[in-house]
Amino acid sequence: MKRKMLFTVVLAAAALVQVQAQGKSEKIELPPDQVIKHFRAYNSGTVEVDWRKVETEKNVYVIGSYVLNGDHKKVFYRDNAHFCTETQIPLEYCPAKLKAAVDTLAAGFTMKDLYYQSAGRDRAYRAVMRKGKGKKAVVRDLLFNSKGDFLREEKPENAQFYRF
Repeated sequence: MKRKMLFTVVLAAAALVQVQAQGKSEKIELPPDQVIKHFRAYNSGTVEVDWRKVETEKNVYVIGSYVLNGDHKKVFYRDNAHFCTETQIPLEYCPAKLKAAVDTLAAGFTMKDLYYQSAGRDRAYRAVMRKGKGKKAVVRDLLFNSKGDFLREEKPENAQFYRF
């Protein structure tokens, strides 16, 4: 069962990072009613959400970026159904096992962002590593399971999906 959940997380992460590389992105005022209804059901209180729509050959994604109780979050909907939620984690709260792994796997790189992803019952970490500055910077996205074990690295062209 654990392998099945891990496989689901890996598939969800892979699908998410491929969206931007393959599709066009545009800012939207409001998403469809079905998305709003789901979002409000799982996010109590009033939050200001920056919505984007990304269309690919196969799917339409709606992505909401917002801050809730001080946490920076992104919620992803695929074809108006909840797909994944991502929460940015302050670097000082990076689990020790994960920190040791990124220091080994990405020597010479600096961790710039850390995210906790949830898709249904599945959970994973995504560490964004950077070396250099500006347009010449090299960025690496490393994926880990919820226990901090390394899963895989995302391709550089797919990593841009998360940065808008």
